[in-house]
Amino acid sequence: MKTYKLIPFDESKQNEVNNSDVIIAEDVKSSSSNNVYKVTIYKDKISCTCPAGGKKTFCKHMLNTINKNVDLIKNNNISFYEQLQSLIELKQNHKGREEQFKKLSADLIFVNSSIAKTAHDNQIEFEKDKIKQNVLYENIISIVINQAKN
Repeated sequence: MKTYKLIPFDESKQNEVNNSDVIIAEDVKSSSSNNVYKVTIYKDKISCTCPAGGKKTFCKHMLNTINKNVDLIKNNNISFYEQLQSLIELKQNHKGREEQFKKLSADLIFVNSSIAKTAHDNQIEFEKDKIKQNVLYENIISIVINQAKN
């Protein structure tokens, strides 16, 4: 059984997550790029390989995976499910409760060096896709302008 060390938000705390703790592992297609991210829900942690998830930020990929798997998460760990619901509520309405949101995110979101590297690589791919799209748009605009001149 492989064990991954958690890169903690609070450097004084060390946690571990085991592969046997995985409840859900799901590939999620990005809505804004061609990237595919992996969302993993463990018994008491969640992770995503998107750029935000790699920075321990609660992302839309995590939210969508939670919403699609409510019963499975509840059945495996009701306490963790309730913490996730608190995190979702804080994300939607955290004005004045930013510190509480940050602390709960740090407690629930798992990042190790592999996830962080994958998230970084995904960020680079996302930026490359944006550049390609901008070049394509510029070429289309140039063609349209040239046709209008003729």
